[in-house]
Amino acid sequence: MPAETESTWIATFLLVAPVVPLLFLFYFSFRIWTLLAPMRPMARGEYAVARRGFEKTTRFWLPSAARASRYNVALCLELEGRLAESEARVRELLAEPLDERLTYAARSLLGTVLMLREHGFEEARALLEAAQSDLPTPLGALLLAHAHFGLGDKGGAAQHVAAAMTMPPAPSFRVGWKASLRFDPELQRSMESYFRGWYFYKVGDMSRARVDFDLACRSPLVHVCTARARTLLASASSPAFDIEDPPSSLSPHEFP
Repeated sequence: MPAETESTWIATFLLVAPVVPLLFLFYFSFRIWTLLAPMRPMARGEYAVARRGFEKTTRFWLPSAARASRYNVALCLELEGRLAESEARVRELLAEPLDERLTYAARSLLGTVLMLREHGFEEARALLEAAQSDLPTPLGALLLAHAHFGLGDKGGAAQHVAAAMTMPPAPSFRVGWKASLRFDPELQRSMESYFRGWYFYKVGDMSRARVDFDLACRSPLVHVCTARARTLLASASSPAFDIEDPPSSLSPHEFP
């Protein structure tokens, strides 16, 4: 290599070398921002927007972060009312080795989807009991009530509803080694109101069902549960509703 060319190469290297760490810092900062950015529309209830953001990071270079994004995609699909897609995504995730926090979240999500789809009550009961033993929440107890009700255990269902009414709310945050969980208080409240109202709707207590459906409808977040609450509130408020023969299934209704 000619001396002149070699000196030029060295000069270029000395010029660029100080910038390289900054370029790497910028790259990793951008990747982390891409990973966290969907949380903002998620908090606003813009679940389709959040889902598209999470989908971009489902192949993130950190496997734990990629799995968390895949869970968030499944969660957004559930909240959008795309239940079959959500179920398929979370089942794929549960087939993989997950850390403690993500295992809890995935079990809870699949149990919720099964209850919304009204099938797999035995599987849902097992999933929700495992999740509830890890972290008891009012929503988890209400979901278990619906699983027991679907299995014909009306006494067990009533016990879980009663327990949900006296339990402390879910924690706002649960830190983990590979994945941390954030419990949005408004989302938890609106879902609790819906599932509590749906229970009373099933057992024929329309006055109590209306109270809880109305609470769910008042949420600023629009998701599958608040949409269903609006429909069932109208049904529970109908003067022609036969309280002696309350429905045990949502099959006659059209929902998201």
